[in-house]
Amino acid sequence: MSDQIVSMLDVVGRFIEHQHSLGFRYGTESFMLKSFARYADRNAPGKPLTIQIALAWATEPKTKNRTYHAKRLDAVRSLARYLAMFDSQTELPPPGILGKSFSRVEP
Repeated sequence: MSDQIVSMLDVVGRFIEHQHSLGFRYGTESFMLKSFARYADRNAPGKPLTIQIALAWATEPKTKNRTYHAKRLDAVRSLARYLAMFDSQTELPPPGILGKSFSRVEP
């Protein structure tokens, strides 16, 4: 990224456009990433994506279960992988740090 402060919401918008251009369909992920961007812009404006801010957002609300939190973090991980190409200060949350992002119903 450049030295100019860019909002995370703008960055997320570009990421979603990029993903769409590659043929990915972002429904729930798009909603989650925009929610993360608003959170990051409020709590860490102009800062790079860090594991700390990603985990803080992913584990909200506290009333939700661990799978929900892991799913939110997975969405941010995809954004972090993209951002790391442009910003060396981007931190990539480790996979599985909040457990599995899916749960299979036993047959």
